[in-house]
Amino acid sequence: MVIQSPSNGRSLASEVLNPNAYGVIRADSRGNERFDVLQGIPTSESLYANAFGLNYLLKYMFQEKTGKVTYSVPVQKKNRESGRFV
Repeated sequence: MVIQSPSNGRSLASEVLNPNAYGVIRADSRGNERFDVLQGIPTSESLYANAFGLNYLLKYMFQEKTGKVTYSVPVQKKNRESGRFV
């Protein structure tokens, strides 16, 4: 077996490192808030919070490697009529 050194082929890289995170804090009941939390929060009222962002962050680089591997395989052929190896 002969293995030649690989060569670099195509490469592919990408990254998404900004989570684009944001959130809100508002008064209960959603869509029908009785007060603006930016003005102050009464101590007897309840709040809700929602936080959002990407599910995952990623960074990768793939490098294709190309090359050649040569295998030497001994082969014998048997003649059907004579039954001898050729």
